Amino acid sequence: MNHPDHTALVERLRRRHTDKPDEWRSGFQRDRDRIIYSEAFRRLGGVTQVISSIEGHVYHNRLTHTIKVAQVARRVAERLITQGGELAADEGLAPPALDADVTETAALAHDLGHPPFGHVGEMELQRLIQPLDPVDDFEGNAQSFRIVTRVSRNQLAFAGLNLTRATLLAILKYPWLHDADDAKAAVKWGAYTTEIDDFRFAKSLGTDDALPVSGEPQSLEAQVMDWADDIAYAVHDVEDLFRAGLIPLDQLYRSPDARGEFAQWVASRWVREDREVPAADIDLALSQILAFLGVGAPFEGTADQRARLRMFASFLTRRYVEQTYVLLEVGADGQGVWSIDVPASYRLEVEVLKQLTWRYVIEKPSLAAQRHGHKAVVRGLFEVYMDAADSNRSHAAITLLPARVREEVALIESSADADAARARIVCDAICSMSDDEAMRMHARLSGHTMGSIFDPIV
Repeated sequence: MNHPDHTALVERLRRRHTDKPDEWRSGFQRDRDRIIYSEAFRRLGGVTQVISSIEGHVYHNRLTHTIKVAQVARRVAERLITQGGELAADEGLAPPALDADVTETAALAHDLGHPPFGHVGEMELQRLIQPLDPVDDFEGNAQSFRIVTRVSRNQLAFAGLNLTRATLLAILKYPWLHDADDAKAAVKWGAYTTEIDDFRFAKSLGTDDALPVSGEPQSLEAQVMDWADDIAYAVHDVEDLFRAGLIPLDQLYRSPDARGEFAQWVASRWVREDREVPAADIDLALSQILAFLGVGAPFEGTADQRARLRMFASFLTRRYVEQTYVLLEVGADGQGVWSIDVPASYRLEVEVLKQLTWRYVIEKPSLAAQRHGHKAVVRGLFEVYMDAADSNRSHAAITLLPARVREEVALIESSADADAARARIVCDAICSMSDDEAMRMHARLSGHTMGSIFDPIV
């Protein structure tokens, strides 16, 4: 670690609850270990990335994606710590408060809140919960924060994993709360109001301090985590989907017309999102990417192709890691303000890689049919669980709920916001499931399969 300011370091290491000391691990290292040993982390092995987790082990799931994000995030942080130290020494300022363990831990936690089936499940839960809880709605990032501060348990005395302030702040990819009247905060936010005390703790805010609004800058570690997520997602999904025969990298490599058509599609899509990038710039970015692949035939699994594809993914990852810099701006008060900086051309390449997945996979009819079925599973579970969580229901109905949330339901009292409280707990239950668990439970509850009397509902 590189924090000459002892007072600042103590604050970053602070936890909300009293914790037993550890003589051989730093507080940040303990945070990392707690995430890895949590149930929520293990569950990611059965959650969809892009291709369903049941399609085969060769494709990334949320767990393998998360491991790669964490690896990239740590390497970027280590590089920036060195760069930042040199910059700070030149300016006579303190180095950036950037820690590799904190950055890696934030990356390990960043997808904990994704429900079964990834973004499809997230969108369906948003639709279902919004009429019941318009204040908070549903958001995967806020659910991740809720999991580490409330849902996960590693002590009898308190809920959550009792992570340090620095780690909680790094997990806040969107460091503000939901606001339906704000265009940005209505779509993405970092915590629910049910965890507002933990949010204030992470942001070092007192009970009377104003809450941050959308656009609040991320912590330096959160910036690195966010960029590492983009790198890993962009590179390994394209690698997977070319291997699966879904993204025609070979055709795009050979055909200027195919690249031009794709570039025009991306440009048009971005215009609809109020983002203007010339198709020629997109074409150039894609051409530069494909020049590193050098494969002019569909993937057939030959030794040469597997080696080229692995080298391609490795080269791109290294390219984007090495083009990440730490930026120092000295404010009027003489203090340094740190951020990460990536040249626009490299950010564009990563965005273009991500658009390949949208163009050739996410909008594919066969995947659309799968996504429709996934929504039906999430919707069916939500409806059954909401009905079972009603305090007026019988004991037999309540036992349909997973054991992990029955206690929470029993604590809900009849009030104006009881439905919102039940909906939040139901979301916790669904977000504790893998894709396969969700499908099997839905089939059992809907009568499509019998299940077994020996299968517990946990």
